[in-house]
Amino acid sequence: MAFHKLNIDTNLVNTITKLGYITVENAQIVADFTANNQTPTEGDTVNFTDTSYGDTAIAWNWTFEGGSPATSTAQNPSVTYDTIGQYDVTLEVFDESGSNTKLATDFIDVQPPVFEPYTVNSWDLSKSYGFLEQAPVDDTVQTTKILQIFRL
Repeated sequence: MAFHKLNIDTNLVNTITKLGYITVENAQIVADFTANNQTPTEGDTVNFTDTSYGDTAIAWNWTFEGGSPATSTAQNPSVTYDTIGQYDVTLEVFDESGSNTKLATDFIDVQPPVFEPYTVNSWDLSKSYGFLEQAPVDDTVQTTKILQIFRL
């Protein structure tokens, strides 16, 4: 707790000074964060930013469900997500008087990669190609139909 001097100046005519009149207490720290991408595709890296407010943070404990790394003590970590799914993120921040935690449920929603269709005019054997096939309808059909070709 700290005491501060309050001066009130009314139109520069009268001045009132009161000592110990205002008490300023340290604000409790509140954990908060943002991410540059909440819907990454498989293999993407997400950059997290600590936006905690109140008192000044002195330490951070992050937990990233489904991410790599799974934990971090960096203020603004980067995390890679390799598997499709929805994942929680937790941040616990510490100040000199305690800590506060934010749990963001299903905060990250990892999506499958999107492949752009690719028209093959000639085969370049130095390139990799992927195929999206239509599966046989039943056991009597022994062939598949290529629906799309995409360059990897």
